[in-house]
Parts: sequence; C-alpha cells; structure tokens
Amino acid sequence: MPSNLLFIPLLGGYWFAHHWYSSRFRAHRMDGYRLLLDSAVYGVFFAAIARCLVLAAALVHAKTPIRAAWVELAGDQSYAGTAFLAFLVSLPAPYVLNGLSAIRQGGIRNAIAQASNQPFHQGTTAKAARGILDAFLDPARAAAIGVTVKRWGSDLDRLLDQASRQLGSNTPKPIMISLRTRKVYVGFVTRTPDLRPADAFFSLLPIWSGYRNATTLSVRFDTRYPLDSTARAPDDFVTSFPIEAIESAHFFDLDLYVSRFGGEAPIEFGPPPDSGTTPSVDPTDITAMANLGLTELIEGQTERAAEWYKLVAATAKSPSDLDGAIGDLKELGEAQPASAAILKELIARRLELSQAGDQPQP
Repeated sequence: MPSNLLFIPLLGGYWFAHHWYSSRFRAHRMDGYRLLLDSAVYGVFFAAIARCLVLAAALVHAKTPIRAAWVELAGDQSYAGTAFLAFLVSLPAPYVLNGLSAIRQGGIRNAIAQASNQPFHQGTTAKAARGILDAFLDPARAAAIGVTVKRWGSDLDRLLDQASRQLGSNTPKPIMISLRTRKVYVGFVTRTPDLRPADAFFSLLPIWSGYRNATTLSVRFDTRYPLDSTARAPDDFVTSFPIEAIESAHFFDLDLYVSRFGGEAPIEFGPPPDSGTTPSVDPTDITAMANLGLTELIEGQTERAAEWYKLVAATAKSPSDLDGAIGDLKELGEAQPASAAILKELIARRLELSQAGDQPQP
C-alpha cells in the first residue's frame, strides 16, 4: 500500500482503540508512542480484512456499478479502495464488540429492568432511551475497567475497584482512607477513576470520619453520617477525593478494629451532621478542632472553618500548639485560596504567644 494511503487505516485504528472498551481504558495509561503503535496494529488488521473483501469482490463480480463509480471517483490509484474500506469497517467495529460483550455480561437484563423503571413519557423519550442504552452497556464497561485495572492499575486502583464492585452485593465492605492531612474517612466507594490522568478522583459515601493523632497516629472518629436518615438522601453525603491526597487505604472491619487492635468504636462519636449541632469535640483538643476546620475548608465551608480555627487560636497556650494547624494550611497552598487569611491569623497568634513566652519563631 502506498505510504500516502497508510494514514487512512491508521485513523481507523485510532478510532477503534478509543471506542472499544477493552482498549479504550488501557489507552488512558499509554504514552503517545505506545498509543500510536496500538493504533497502527489495529489499522493493519482492518486493512487486511478490507483487502480480503476487495479481492473477494473482484473474484465474484469483476465489474459492478459500485466498482465503476469508485474508479471514476478515486482513479486507478492502487489500494485506495482497500484503505478507505478499512476505515469504513473500523467505524462500527467497536460498537459491535461492545454490544456483544454487554450481552455476554447480562446487559439485556439490565436494559429491561431500566425500561420497566423508566417509562417513556412525552418529551423524555431521548433521555429514557439513553438511560436504557447506558444500562445495557454498563456491564461491558465495568468488565473492561476491571480487566484494565487488574493488569495495568496500581494497588490502590485495584483496591478501589474491588470495593466499588462490592457495593451492590448483600454484604458490601467499607474501606478506611487516611489523607495526607491526617483526616480519616470510613465508607463505601461509589465511583472509581477510569485510569485517565485527568480523572484522578474517586467518590466515597462516608459512614464515619475523624482524624489521626499528630503524635501517635491513632484514629479518633468525631463525625457520624446519617445514611439512614429520612431527611437527607445518602447521595447528599457522597464526597470526591483526589487520588494523590491518599496516604493509605484498606478494607475496614469494625469488629476486628475494636476487638483485635483496640480501636475506638466510631459510632460513639459525634451527632449526625443534619441534627443541627456541631460534632462533639473536647474543647481543649486543639488537634481535633484543627482537623475539623481543615475538613470544612476542603469541603468549601469557609465560614465554619474560620470558626474552628478561631477556637484553635483561642485555646492555644504555646506556639507549638499551632504548629500542626499552620503546617496543614501551608500544605493546602493555592489549592484553597480561602486558607490564606486563616493562616495569616494563626501565624499572628503564634507570634503573639512566642513573644509572650519569649520563645523564638520557627
């Protein structure tokens, strides 16, 4: 095939690689050269299929109206028909394979269930049809992501994927994640990253949250989320986290945590967030108050965060009491512009304590 025609099958291979689920999610982890090589392999495969079709057509019907029209349009350039036919074959190929995979994974059953739960109403036909199509294809997507994560994902990717797959089971397992800010969450994974660098986030439906002690790193839970509340839907508490913010993650078994490792039962700490009261915290525990303020700041509750940090500043008796809170705010940096004013107040308070106690600043 002439070199000026090779681009056409290559374009078809690129299309196929980005729309067939089994290669689409794997492509997210590839660099440009590897993706180009995969696209070229798929392009050669479609070119071979197209060449066989062209030769078969030539043997059966040497002269047809389609062939005559093509010669008139493209001229007598060799392999032009093969190149364009390879591209045409590649267009529906990924959708056919995705559909076959969905059928094998039980997609028809999902589509029927979705259709029965989402009847076609006037003005919502397109939306309902899209929902049914998504329900049909979801098992194929999940299977492709699972294979991709198992082969090319990190240990954290595998843990999150395994946890999310158990969410629909009769006995889903929660996980505990520890953030670099020492904040701790226990909950169920509702969404995992699809391996794209730009999608390095996952979502968690929290059950409890707390923090790790700055010295011992032991966990103290201070907030319980009312997932069984009738006033709020569970989805209202779903929180997204960047992968890079995770310090550690593992499955969480409450009985094992309490009986074998001597952990504190989290259910005892703090009222539900919708009860109208703030989480129960020892008014002398600066670390707990600073962690709650940091959580509010990350979640965009600037005013509530400022109130927690005011309590931190008022409770501090020595400059070292504020070092942890100041360090956490500095780590946020430009990610939370609202933290600059709070950080300035804490530094001023630390300077005041330092001067009062004649202690040098760090």
